Amino acid sequence: MTRKLTPKRQRFVDAYTGEAMGNATEAARIAGYAHPGEEGYRLLKNARVQAEVQRLSQPAKQAAIATREERLAFYTAMMRGDAQDKDRLKAAELLGKVQGDFIERQQVEHSGGAIVVAMTPEQTRQLAAEGDD
Repeated sequence: MTRKLTPKRQRFVDAYTGEAMGNATEAARIAGYAHPGEEGYRLLKNARVQAEVQRLSQPAKQAAIATREERLAFYTAMMRGDAQDKDRLKAAELLGKVQGDFIERQQVEHSGGAIVVAMTPEQTRQLAAEGDD
């Protein structure tokens, strides 16, 4: 059975993952600790406090990262929207890259037979630049 945090420690965790934005000293001050610098540092070493910080931080981290579907919807909206032509073109290009539309296939011959290699345009340019040296 896991024990809950004390109310003061829970205030620290809530402040640390919220208003204090990851600043342990500020979170300890908000929670009401007398020596926030020392207490904040000490609290972050506590296993139960760490577990609670991790538990509360997970949804926020996941919400901060756009999913593939969100990116696709954004690029599509940009491409179809009132953006300037240059922005719409870039959005269409990014949409194509994300969906794998811009893969170039190269056939390389060697003594054992042919090998087909898939490369992006950027990889092709880099390979060509290396060959110019």
